[in-house]
Amino acid sequence: MPLCFNLFGALGAVDRRAPFLALFKHLFDPAATSITDVICEWAPTEAQGNLKDRTAFDAVVFYERTDGPAFAGIETKYTEPFSQKISVLESKPRYCEVTRTCGWFHDPGGAPERLNTTKANQLWRNLLLAGALDVGGSKGRGRVVVVALADDLGAANALTAVSAELRPEAQDRLRSVSFEAIIDAVPTAAPELQGWADRFQRRYLDTGQPDDPDAVADPHGPRFGRPLTRP
Repeated sequence: MPLCFNLFGALGAVDRRAPFLALFKHLFDPAATSITDVICEWAPTEAQGNLKDRTAFDAVVFYERTDGPAFAGIETKYTEPFSQKISVLESKPRYCEVTRTCGWFHDPGGAPERLNTTKANQLWRNLLLAGALDVGGSKGRGRVVVVALADDLGAANALTAVSAELRPEAQDRLRSVSFEAIIDAVPTAAPELQGWADRFQRRYLDTGQPDDPDAVADPHGPRFGRPLTRP
């Protein structure tokens, strides 16, 4: 979550909304026209349409598109895997209900059994959270975006498993954007964010420190969950 706050909390600040919109259009949704709000650690209320459990987005971006309001539920992954929890489907009828009613799955009757695995369950629930809110209609058109390292195999496997269950016209409801792609896009899409991008790169993506014995220690903290000093 600190990484999520340093990414979406920082970019969602009011004075950064304009450059964040440019970056968001470039990587997340080219139809975006304005950013309405950015909230970290968020779930809809029961009235809005939640899953009646503790599923939440790491961040959510509410925005306007050329065709109306929309939102992107964000799942960030850094060093941790997706949750290994498998649900008892009989005790979670809401999961099967939303899988059926959101209209995103090509086989809503069989998808819950196939997605209720250690590999896919968490991302499936994230998508259901977006689907439930989308069906409710109060926040507009929904999607889920996984933001992870470019070589995160666990995230890639989860995306493949869940995407395979989506109808062709619903494939854009789930996508991924890497941390590296965000940083690489800043100079062209949002140069005003370069200072933030440099700090984010140094803290989270610079693999040379602190493990490189020839590197000068950086006071900005550990990366990839490793200790500041070598064993």
